[in-house]
Amino acid sequence: VALSKIASVGYKFLHDRVQQAAYSLIPESQKKATHQQIGQLLLKNTRPEELQANIFDIVNQLNVAIALMRKSPEIAELARLNLIAGRKAKAATAYESALKYLTTGVYLLRQDSWQSNYELTLTLYEEAAEAAYLNGEFEQMQKLAEVVLQKAKNIIDQVKIYEVKILTYIAQNRLAEAVATGLEALQLLGISFPDQPTETDIGQALGKTASLVSETGIEDLINLPPMTDIKSLAALRILSTINSATY
Repeated sequence: VALSKIASVGYKFLHDRVQQAAYSLIPESQKKATHQQIGQLLLKNTRPEELQANIFDIVNQLNVAIALMRKSPEIAELARLNLIAGRKAKAATAYESALKYLTTGVYLLRQDSWQSNYELTLTLYEEAAEAAYLNGEFEQMQKLAEVVLQKAKNIIDQVKIYEVKILTYIAQNRLAEAVATGLEALQLLGISFPDQPTETDIGQALGKTASLVSETGIEDLINLPPMTDIKSLAALRILSTINSATY
């Protein structure tokens, strides 16, 4: 019966040793190719809406065969699949697994991927850096972050990395460095703060805020439209992230 005609195929080994015995019958030279074929069949017969549910089964098979696929046109697709798997693992707080999938995705990127596949490359590096931070791999996070800060097209594309760097410094109790990193990002967004705020600086800022509120009225603030300016939204993300460190 053609595989495409089978609605659902289920199987289960009676015992793990039976599975191990069956696997041992595959010649060592053919194991990677067999994993590749299994992964490709699973991917081909998985509907788009079912990809999330089956992503680990698919990626775990294909990742075994990376050596066979390294120069294949399908390698970018495998990098994308590792991104999906990494995000799912991170959402489940399986940070070690998430980091493994995401760094595998980074490894699979072509040398010119920052030019040929910018969005996928940026996202993989961002997610891998965050997973490294969540997994306590701070040195690895810094290495990934530096690549993004060098390669990203603009400050908006760097904001998530600045957030992760700030959170990493906070996790290490390096609070002054967290604040300095936030101020650096804000400077790039066109927002400057004095290094040593005086009472006059604070008074002027409070006065400006009070005048803006008096023009609108506190009760009318809820009627204002949602903020849409990309740089302002990015600045609020940075300000929110450094809030605890500045305190």
